[in-house]
Amino acid sequence: FDGGCLGRTDFGNACYNDHHYHYGYFVVSAAILVKLVPSMADDVGLVTYVNSLIRDTANPNSMDEFFPRFRSFDWFDLHSWSRGVGPSADGKDQESTSEELNLLYGIYLWGGVMHDRALRQLGATMVALCSVTIQEFFLMEDGNPHHPEGFVKNRVTGIFFQNRVDYTTWFGGQPKYIHSIQMLPLTPALLMARTPTFCKQEWDDIVSKLTLSPTDHWTSILLTGSMAMVHPQAAYERILQIPTDRVDDGLTRAHALYWAAALAAPPPTAEASTSQISMATTTLPITAEPSTTAAPG
Repeated sequence: FDGGCLGRTDFGNACYNDHHYHYGYFVVSAAILVKLVPSMADDVGLVTYVNSLIRDTANPNSMDEFFPRFRSFDWFDLHSWSRGVGPSADGKDQESTSEELNLLYGIYLWGGVMHDRALRQLGATMVALCSVTIQEFFLMEDGNPHHPEGFVKNRVTGIFFQNRVDYTTWFGGQPKYIHSIQMLPLTPALLMARTPTFCKQEWDDIVSKLTLSPTDHWTSILLTGSMAMVHPQAAYERILQIPTDRVDDGLTRAHALYWAAALAAPPPTAEASTSQISMATTTLPITAEPSTTAAPG
């Protein structure tokens, strides 16, 4: 046990802390790569690496000799916990719900591009359950029955410990930190948890009152994850004012503009929606048998 387990080195990665936050970026990126370059599905090094990340965080196989089942995900609380093997008087905690969703979304995508039906269904199930839990306990709308009325006005919980909830983050107590950490990274999975009602209340009560300087890296996150959900056209115009080198390093201005423009577009017709769903299912066929190269399960 050393300082690394307290988060001082690599966020405590060596002691299993925050794996379900950080590994999602790799899993999602790998799934996109295989989607764009299908031959990468035959790259043993890549596939083994990604499967190892999934086995480390959300392994469904009780017979695996190297990784425990669902190291991070709690099937009673229906979300994951940070902390790894590091001790804490307040128990384990969850801070960035959006980064957890990113991992679960990545598992769903990886199962799809690898034609592993079981893994794809596992990812879809975990995303659905976790999204409901986030709405219920972490992203607080008016009338939330689980937190004091005065605390609900914060709209997000901050650090959600097993023994208490603290409206802050591990890296600072500014509202732009506390709210942005629930919005990144910007992926479609975010829309599963962030309801229109919540987004409007959070924007009106908290985010709209922040400075949101175009030279602040955090502004690009808040404009896409909050304002664009409520006022997409206005968000698009404000994103245009952000210099490319002042966008958060986990985002690009092109992606931020696309996100806002897509939210501003009229919803598709029922016929168009059916066509899109059909195209999605036929471009990623799911075989009856899981791939032998996919994560155990």
